[in-house]
Amino acid sequence: MSENVTPKKRTSNVSIIIGYALILAYVVVCVLLITSYALSPSSYYESGVEYYKEGNYEQAAYYFSKVDDYVPLEHYKNALDFYNDSAYRYACELIESGDSEKIETALDILYGRNGYETNFVESDFHNSRLIILRTADVGAEIYFAGYKWAVIDKNESGNLHLMCMSFVKEMQYQNNSNVDITTWANSSVRSWLNSGFYSSAFSSAQQKAIIKTYDNEFNCYDNVHIPTFMEFYNYVNVQRLSPSSTPEKGTFWTRDNIDSWHVKYAPVCHQNSQYKAAANHSSYSVRPAIWINPSRVTEI
Repeated sequence: MSENVTPKKRTSNVSIIIGYALILAYVVVCVLLITSYALSPSSYYESGVEYYKEGNYEQAAYYFSKVDDYVPLEHYKNALDFYNDSAYRYACELIESGDSEKIETALDILYGRNGYETNFVESDFHNSRLIILRTADVGAEIYFAGYKWAVIDKNESGNLHLMCMSFVKEMQYQNNSNVDITTWANSSVRSWLNSGFYSSAFSSAQQKAIIKTYDNEFNCYDNVHIPTFMEFYNYVNVQRLSPSSTPEKGTFWTRDNIDSWHVKYAPVCHQNSQYKAAANHSSYSVRPAIWINPSRVTEI
């Protein structure tokens, strides 16, 4: 008579292994589902909203930037608006800090540089440029009256001395052959800048922010002038905050008192050096400069 045989232990071990495998598979699937949600546009959007409500606009902008534009869910349609608003508010915080490096980051955000993909409406640009102008320091760049300017000086009252980064016209320094001795005070460049250019380049609102200044060297008052050689040189070689920002290159007239003023000669700057040139040369450029009171600026 044969004895009853118990199931082999190996069969029991296989069952245990299969059980563990099923449990492990279940855990993996759960982790994948959780991870998938954590990395989903939905979670990015919700995190962005939370940070936005808390006023942490840097993190809010980061999470909103992760939401794909093509996600076909209704509440994602305003993700781009949230992103732009968060980025704009974060940029304003950086500007208001007064730190030059943070301001440079703010400019990258506002103008979509160095990996930032922002898309602001014109009113945002106006507001941000106004903030930048009112908090600018020497070496910074600002926008005013459709031109880009470098801040080359700032006095105790907070007024800014601005030098245009571009040329506005090519013209003779002196086009009146009847003038015996040409200086800045009687130059054609000064006359044009303070009449035709001043009235056409600046609106009435912008003109209210421009300060008429007295030039001790030449005993004259100007709304608009041109930089001296050293003002330009100091900005390019000493003051400039952003090495990538370069004023337009070329030969341009300067507001200097050269040793022997004569109708035939006037001061120019070329490739970071100073020269004397024929005052009736018509292909040299004009780079305007102005003093403004930032608190009076209401229109960029």
